[in-house]
Amino acid sequence: MIVGNPAEFAIHSHINEAYESLGFMGWGFFTIHVGGIRYGVFRTYATGLACPWGEVGELLDRRGRHRLTLFQGRSAEEIANALLETSTSILDESGEELVPDRLCGLAAEDIWEAYQESKCDWDPGDRAFDDGSRVLFIDEDDSVRVIAYRSEHIAGLRYKAVDVSAVVIPAEQAYGVLREWREAFLKEWEQLPKVPETLGKAVN
Repeated sequence: MIVGNPAEFAIHSHINEAYESLGFMGWGFFTIHVGGIRYGVFRTYATGLACPWGEVGELLDRRGRHRLTLFQGRSAEEIANALLETSTSILDESGEELVPDRLCGLAAEDIWEAYQESKCDWDPGDRAFDDGSRVLFIDEDDSVRVIAYRSEHIAGLRYKAVDVSAVVIPAEQAYGVLREWREAFLKEWEQLPKVPETLGKAVN
């Protein structure tokens, strides 16, 4: 099931096995398209699906509050790498945890506080983003800026953002995709036969 326009912003998911429990819902995949690039693990039985469904609900509940005004006017690459630097532990030779004093000319502590408060990091949970993908969902007045990238290991515990893609679309369109997908996914799940959990596919 694809909801939205993959060339711009869309959600693509599939249920391989459905379970009665809302705490798990089933196995399948959940991927996000931003600017024509797919993010997330695209294969059968990639992830449990309750976490992605719940996370989309939380994004809808916080409409208008995913704000990162600290980064106004910054490029998608600058934002992605600054957030990676502040959210990833960096150790010096003695094993002490370090965070750069300033990133993009901004205090790292201010970046971290704004990032945490915004809750703009769209993490579907479970194993959906085991390919290193990350998606930021940022409210900007009547629009939403969606920034997606993959984190690539540099050295030690340091990473950089690669395959960066970003779109700015009307808020009604962005939240409409979330709402439509969540409703369609729930309907699909309700209509599928449910597999007893003791007989479900074991995925390691």
